[in-house]
Amino acid sequence: MWIGDEDQFAGVGRHSWESFCDDCGFVPDKMLPQWVQLAEKLPPAWTKVSARIDAEHALCAPEKALPVRMTEIFHAQADNLLSMFGKA
Repeated sequence: MWIGDEDQFAGVGRHSWESFCDDCGFVPDKMLPQWVQLAEKLPPAWTKVSARIDAEHALCAPEKALPVRMTEIFHAQADNLLSMFGKA
């Protein structure tokens, strides 16, 4: 999937998100802060959901591994986006 002018995630930066907004008809100055806010709020929200899943369900080992991996991915991607915007 292309993000702005990049087809490889390693090359995605703020310029890519601004171009993506332009391509979609979004106003970058309105959308980019919302993405930053999402990246800041997702990890703590997921921590609550993950804890609730663990508390309410008797998960087997492979099932327990999935939320752990999701936590790693959510944190990594949120940190990545925040660093693109100079927030990390």
